[in-house]
Amino acid sequence: MTKKVLFCIDSLKGGGAEKVLIDILNRINNKYDITLFLIYNNGVYLDNLPKNVRVNYMFNTNNPFFLKNKILLKFLEKVIDIVFQKIPSKLLYKLFIRNKFEVEIAFLEGKSTKLISGSKQTSKKIAWVHTNLKNHHWTKSLYKSINDEKKHYNYFNDVIFVSKDSMEGYLDIFNMEKDNKLKVIYNPIDDENIVEKAIEGEEKYKKFTVCSVGRLGHEKGFDRLIKAHARLISDGIFHNLIIIGDGVEKNSLIKLCQELGVEKTVQLLGFKKNPYKYIKNANLFVCSSRAEGYSLALAEAMILGLPVLSTSCGGTKEILDSGKYGFLVGNSADDIYNGIKTLLLNEQKLEYFKNMSIIRSQDFKIERALGQIKKLI
Repeated sequence: MTKKVLFCIDSLKGGGAEKVLIDILNRINNKYDITLFLIYNNGVYLDNLPKNVRVNYMFNTNNPFFLKNKILLKFLEKVIDIVFQKIPSKLLYKLFIRNKFEVEIAFLEGKSTKLISGSKQTSKKIAWVHTNLKNHHWTKSLYKSINDEKKHYNYFNDVIFVSKDSMEGYLDIFNMEKDNKLKVIYNPIDDENIVEKAIEGEEKYKKFTVCSVGRLGHEKGFDRLIKAHARLISDGIFHNLIIIGDGVEKNSLIKLCQELGVEKTVQLLGFKKNPYKYIKNANLFVCSSRAEGYSLALAEAMILGLPVLSTSCGGTKEILDSGKYGFLVGNSADDIYNGIKTLLLNEQKLEYFKNMSIIRSQDFKIERALGQIKKLI
């Protein structure tokens, strides 16, 4: 009999965790009987799901009514936040999960984790943590207290972290000692697919181009990156900046570009199904995040052979091996500015980190992580 596996995530919007889940499902869908449960049935990655993956959901927001009424959708999301805060996890699970599974996986901290924690089934339960909760404790509003959140995690057989830093933050915030149920599995990256997509109508740039990718939220630090870019332009160090991604801070970032007078040298490209053709021919990739679990975009840029610069914020330090494979800087606007300036004015250093990216990318092969995930299931 094929093992019945449930994956749960909030939605399939264009974030790193969602992209990783799609890659996993596309690689293991023929080995298990998989059901995907979404809190919100929406997101840019819906079309990328394997056809044999069954999709159930709590709310169907993938329709013209919600797509045209963004304000109403935001109101619904606030209501759902309150529902998850007030209703016990066991009741939530009973209301919305109706089938039986042998393995249940909450693939994102937050609502998915609280929902699956309410399972009374004898299934194996696994929770994934994609960020350092100590630095970015965005889930705390769903629980009565820190101890209440810790209690919900105790219902899981395994808790998986995308970096050692994420695990250390978890241990710290919940005042715990490490045990055998806590494991680190780095995000699987479909390197062959990335390289193939990168040559599909490659984008060409006339000027030196700095590239960054991520959801447009405060934690990604794109405001700091734009300010650093503006300072460099003011210094006479001319280059272009492209940012790929969408999110709640889009309008404020557009306004910031206008205020700083860099709307002609900064391009906010929005979400792209194929970001790799834009990344491939850039000259430098920058991760400006305030907090990261494991920067998928950073690793993908290294697979494409770009020299990379990153703030030191959790998983990025692990990816770059404390600065061995990329230019690791402090976690401030000044650090980002000084780091980019150093690389733009030092062609030899830039070429060195390009070569180090190529070397490091060999460690990001997908099969190793997939083997760990299959073993876990």
